[in-house]
Amino acid sequence: MVDAWTEAWAEAEASVPTEVVYYYTLELQHPAFVDSVEGPFAIRIVTGVYDDVNLTLENTATIDPGKEVEFKAVMFSAEFPEFAEGKTPESAIIIDNVVDYIVPYLANAVLLRADLKAIYRVYRNDDTSEP
Repeated sequence: MVDAWTEAWAEAEASVPTEVVYYYTLELQHPAFVDSVEGPFAIRIVTGVYDDVNLTLENTATIDPGKEVEFKAVMFSAEFPEFAEGKTPESAIIIDNVVDYIVPYLANAVLLRADLKAIYRVYRNDDTSEP
């Protein structure tokens, strides 16, 4: 079976000018991620950069749709999920040095039995108005 994600991704990357930089982002959502003032929030990180980056979410985003939000510079790696009939898509995600920023939120998340939702987005530096 041909992996459509890999094929389409390779084609898209081949057509991008060399001066374009990609922002690879990850958003984590969980029902335990709630601020007493702001309400539900998401943990948003970007890898491969030294500084935090402001990027605009798509209008269909669950949290902060259409808004420009900050993605914290945190190293992570994620593989594309496998899609097969009758199987839930799975992906291995590794996040480095999460102690200061993410661990307190994850500690709260383990107290509430619910799925952790991970959203992977890729932006280009020449147009950060949407993924």
